[in-house]
Amino acid sequence: EDEIVIPPDDRYVQLHGTMLKNEQNNTIGALVVLNDVTRLRRLEVVRRDFVANVSHEIRTPLTSIKGFIETLLDGAIKEPDTAKRFLKIMIKQANRLNSIIEDLLSLANLEESEKRESVQFTSAKIKKVIDSAISVCLPRAQSKKISLKIDCDAQTRLLMNATLIEQALVNLIDNAIKYSAEKTSVEISCKSKDNEYA
Repeated sequence: EDEIVIPPDDRYVQLHGTMLKNEQNNTIGALVVLNDVTRLRRLEVVRRDFVANVSHEIRTPLTSIKGFIETLLDGAIKEPDTAKRFLKIMIKQANRLNSIIEDLLSLANLEESEKRESVQFTSAKIKKVIDSAISVCLPRAQSKKISLKIDCDAQTRLLMNATLIEQALVNLIDNAIKYSAEKTSVEISCKSKDNEYA
């Protein structure tokens, strides 16, 4: 029994072989059964990548909530305004976790019903979304003495799904902080070129 990959389109084939013998127990040939398992192997890769991505999506809000709790325990809880602001962000991150779980349940339902809902887009100010993402990443940045800089027109409105954009920004900013040296800076900018924004 073995599995081979056949070029040029990398098809995965599983082989099962056995010897064929006659009544005198003499070998008269061999039987090989081939099964094309390409789709199964590719689905395994997709599922593995999906689990890794979901784990990262869940880890980000959990890390944020943990950071705010530790900051509150270190003394910020004695500052009413700061504590209230942190608690609001923690609620938002808890809601984000709940949203991720709901998305996973929706995906499970989609697999069963084979129906796909479209993502809803609305016009919103991108700087507000960036500010919200930065507030989530601020504790980690402060712990490394990294300054977060924004270069974005406060009035710029884009057609987008604000929740998904914020989620993507949190991941990008969090990674930028994680892989940047202490006492450096991370800049988040939004600029237009040829009617496109980047």
